[in-house]
Amino acid sequence: MDKQKKIFLIGGLIEGAILIFDLVISILVWTRLPDPNTITTPTYAEACVLANGPFIGYLQSEPTVFFCVICIPLFAMIAVDFIYFAILASKKESKLSDAQLEAIKAKAKAQAEEELRRELEEEALKELEAEQKPDEKKESPKE
Repeated sequence: MDKQKKIFLIGGLIEGAILIFDLVISILVWTRLPDPNTITTPTYAEACVLANGPFIGYLQSEPTVFFCVICIPLFAMIAVDFIYFAILASKKESKLSDAQLEAIKAKAKAQAEEELRRELEEEALKELEAEQKPDEKKESPKE
């Protein structure tokens, strides 16, 4: 496996691990919120920490930290993926061989030349007809 494929594989694995981590933490944070009616501690933050441990409890009581730790990395990864796929799509090379590409170019060139020749012939015929019509009109009044 070449170096670029290894980098993409490792990057994909890291991205997948981050996505799974963020998904699990998000589910835990939002499904294990303590019921406000059963809180016996003086603050909601203390109730979250007591019910769910220090990390999940802290993220539950501090939505700004949750956004910065969980949401911003996800948004950044999605943006980087879209940019990468856009660059990859714009640089995608043709699957045709050089001989096939040359054959296509030659055929297109021959078709363009044939079309140009037909147009020139049509214009020449129109000019001849235009030249003959005035001559006919001049001759017909004399007769």
